[in-house]
Amino acid sequence: MAPTATAHMESRDLHTCHVCGEGTFVGVPAFSKLARVTSDSRPWPGGGRLGVCASCVSIQKPVDAAWLAERERVYGSYDLYADGDAADQAVFDAATGDAELRNARLVARFEAEFELPRVGRLLDVGCGKGAFLRAFGERFAGWTLAGCDQGEANRSEIEAIPGVETYTAGPPAEKAGEFDLIAMSHVLEHVPHPVPFLSDLRSTLRDGGLLLVHGPNVANNPFDLVVVDHCTHFVASTVSAVATAAGYVVERVAEDWVAKELTMVARSAPPASAQEKPIAAPTDPEEASRSVVTTTAWLQGVAEAARMLAEEGRLGILGTTIAGVWLDAETGGRAAFFCDEDASRAGKQLLGRPVILPAEAEAPADIYIPMPHAIAERIARRLARDGIRYHVPPAIH
Repeated sequence: MAPTATAHMESRDLHTCHVCGEGTFVGVPAFSKLARVTSDSRPWPGGGRLGVCASCVSIQKPVDAAWLAERERVYGSYDLYADGDAADQAVFDAATGDAELRNARLVARFEAEFELPRVGRLLDVGCGKGAFLRAFGERFAGWTLAGCDQGEANRSEIEAIPGVETYTAGPPAEKAGEFDLIAMSHVLEHVPHPVPFLSDLRSTLRDGGLLLVHGPNVANNPFDLVVVDHCTHFVASTVSAVATAAGYVVERVAEDWVAKELTMVARSAPPASAQEKPIAAPTDPEEASRSVVTTTAWLQGVAEAARMLAEEGRLGILGTTIAGVWLDAETGGRAAFFCDEDASRAGKQLLGRPVILPAEAEAPADIYIPMPHAIAERIARRLARDGIRYHVPPAIH
């Protein structure tokens, strides 16, 4: 990279990219000043590292001893959706406020674009509490379902889902060629070395079987960068490049099935034609570096705006998951309350403060919406009422 492109980047270090296995990590020093948050929405101290591979331009955290140790601490008390009554997250239409469970929407969009047989076998890798398995089973009652995840905590809950035949704690069991579909919802961003991981999974797919990968899209959701246990921050081009390198044929990459999230569908080619390939850089390294530096500065600006509002008066934050918890941490825990349109979260406490529906906010109040600019603007217009001032982050330029 030319010096002009790396003015706000660290010099390359000896850490090898965990995505392509060849390039060196080029970090953004300013990132270490930001607070962080776990993927199950708990505040986490700053001090992390973020950067770009100088070869494949994957946005990533270095998978070194420090990151691995932090990941183990995060997973030691992991509890996704602990503050809600559902085992899945509600997603809302920014303009109308209409709600839908995330995995129900994902399965519906998948079904609409890919014709699946009435009978088949699904493996859900990283199945968590079973949100995707339930959503898929409700639409495809003739399919046999299997789940796998890291531990035993959710075994009984998974095995009770209609259609589930097996649950495996640990890596997927050897079931060569047994599945017609493998799903990974909010998993791949946690996985060091995603290419060999996906390559190994390919052996469990029947010839022509499908791989469905769904997760954060950092191009549309910059708050993904501050998630401590996400080691790769995918955009459409990099998730496609990873699947291709692992020997899949990419059929679809969608950025609009679920807001702020990315969905890829790829097909397993017959062993004779499936070949792992080196990852080719989908974009210019300088462009990728500038984007990460700009987004880090944007996050700093969002945090500063919220701190100023907290000093001036009564601050509320819209959202009780990753972005909302992170923004509260950046204010030093000074938000007076949280708002959430998910009724299952309202009426509870988050970090010792009340969670209320937006309509219950008492005037006067300033409520910050930690979401991408265009989405936050639509929400602010829809929820506007006298005495409640909604604040929206600027666009990223």
